[in-house]
Amino acid sequence: MINGVARSEDIAAWFACYQFLAFEAECLDDNRVTDWLGLLTPDITYDMPIMQTQRRTGDPIAPNGWHMKETFGSLESRVARLGTNSAWGEDPPSRTRRLIGNVRGGPWGGAEFDVRSNLLLYLGRGDSVDSAVLGAERRDVLRCTADGLRLARRTVLLSHTTLPVQSLGVFL
Repeated sequence: MINGVARSEDIAAWFACYQFLAFEAECLDDNRVTDWLGLLTPDITYDMPIMQTQRRTGDPIAPNGWHMKETFGSLESRVARLGTNSAWGEDPPSRTRRLIGNVRGGPWGGAEFDVRSNLLLYLGRGDSVDSAVLGAERRDVLRCTADGLRLARRTVLLSHTTLPVQSLGVFL
């Protein structure tokens, strides 16, 4: 950005990141989790720390608690398990819709982009009329590869200190 005006290169990079996040959401919402794995780098870290309530000061991230702390290998195992009879928490699969917004980040030059986005996840299960909505901020690193952008790191900061669902078998 120069004097508060975005350069065309910055706009193009931002738009590419936004399109990547939208395509990723489509893969997950359509239950194409194997395709989603193809959007990850082999060295990915995927973390979802437990959030804690703080008064006005202090870190809202619990120092030693995680809903998820994953690598490519563990994510690959989770995806493989979804295709078995032992994935009871996702049988039948949840119906999801991800709304991605407030995509921001930068700097936009280089081989990796630091990108933050807000997520609203609608989650419905089975024939129940009950549903849940989860809110989160995602802090991602998107890496430029020969195959296009890939997700190299994700930290999901839930807007909840207690999960509003019985089990969290979907990826955020």
